[in-house]
Amino acid sequence: MLSHPSPSRCPVPGATAGSSSSARRRVPLLARPAVSRRGVTIIEVLFAILVVVVGLFGALALLPAAVAQARKARTAESLAVAGLSGVHEFDSRGMRKTSNWMRWNSVTNQFVFEPVDPLTGIPVASTASYCIDPRMIAASNATPALATQAGFFPYTALATDPRMFRISLWDGINRAPQPQQPMSRILADTIFSCDDDLSYIRNDGDDTLEAYQQWDRLPADSTIANPFARRVARRQANRNMSWLATLVPKLDRYSARATDTYVLSLVVFNQRPSNLGVDPATSTLFTTVDDATERVVNVGGMPGLGVTGGEVLLTSRLATSQAEAEVELNLRPNDWIMLSGVTSTTSGNVYRFQWYRVSDTEAEVTYNGTAYERYVTLIGRDWDVVGMPAPTNVQAVICQGVIGVYEKTIKLESGL
Repeated sequence: MLSHPSPSRCPVPGATAGSSSSARRRVPLLARPAVSRRGVTIIEVLFAILVVVVGLFGALALLPAAVAQARKARTAESLAVAGLSGVHEFDSRGMRKTSNWMRWNSVTNQFVFEPVDPLTGIPVASTASYCIDPRMIAASNATPALATQAGFFPYTALATDPRMFRISLWDGINRAPQPQQPMSRILADTIFSCDDDLSYIRNDGDDTLEAYQQWDRLPADSTIANPFARRVARRQANRNMSWLATLVPKLDRYSARATDTYVLSLVVFNQRPSNLGVDPATSTLFTTVDDATERVVNVGGMPGLGVTGGEVLLTSRLATSQAEAEVELNLRPNDWIMLSGVTSTTSGNVYRFQWYRVSDTEAEVTYNGTAYERYVTLIGRDWDVVGMPAPTNVQAVICQGVIGVYEKTIKLESGL
């Protein structure tokens, strides 16, 4: 009978039959047949580059949005600091003391203390509202005519419009028997502007150089051994944030008469114009559409009846073209405006003023055949003036640069 060897027992070349090591022999790696591998084609490289480029463009598109959000965050932080600082300044410097209030008297052409009841400390004009703005007063007292016009807030309002008395504060210097004076421009700028934003000098030509702070310096003193050693006075600040205050009397619920309780609104500005509305060339107040930093527009209607502000139709006063109307009715979300009107009480007509935040605006200014108009949506307290939505009874005051308003109820101090 023929027999065949088992496959597992087949001899390996170079090995002896029956050897135990022949079963464990393997073919060397270099003796194995080569496996062909496919390379990366140019098409695949181009697709990879395309994916990377699309990703980079997507990242670059996020940079402007990130910068804008960072700028808003810095502004919001500065707003909070300026608002809280202003509230503390208002109380610590005795601004609620009526004995410190001064306003321009157009009859005598001089600044006088606000007349008040000596027993209660309440102003004689108990239903009047006030705007404490020493910076504007100090910038606008070059001539009696200019001081008279700037003695009201807003200064562009008509004589028949509701207006506040724009007042300053006594500078604290007793000049008796000479007339006392309000705050100077330097003192007003120091108190009513925020100096948290320090000023830095940066080298635009070389980014590797560090920015350094700016300092106010005093004249050299020849009596000091090193006259330059003490010339540094204080750090400079950009002072982009500033503020003013408005005071509106609260009416008694039953008698509708004014009391010594006022609604204090601390109005914060970002980059308020340095001239404050005064033309340095002519020493007059800007009243044109392009230059008016405080402008009054009409309220053509309130479809929401003033509930929490609601929808309001603003109509232009001065604009004669679409371009001027865009400037006069220029409002964006998160801006602030003040509504002013007249309400009837048992003690007579009383001017009312309330601040509102703009939550939304109509995309474009339209022309209704008579005036240019724009719808805006306001957020705030209910507008409590009787007779709305009568358009002839209400106006809106737009101030350039207002970014926030802090409100609280306060009592006046007589200082007696």
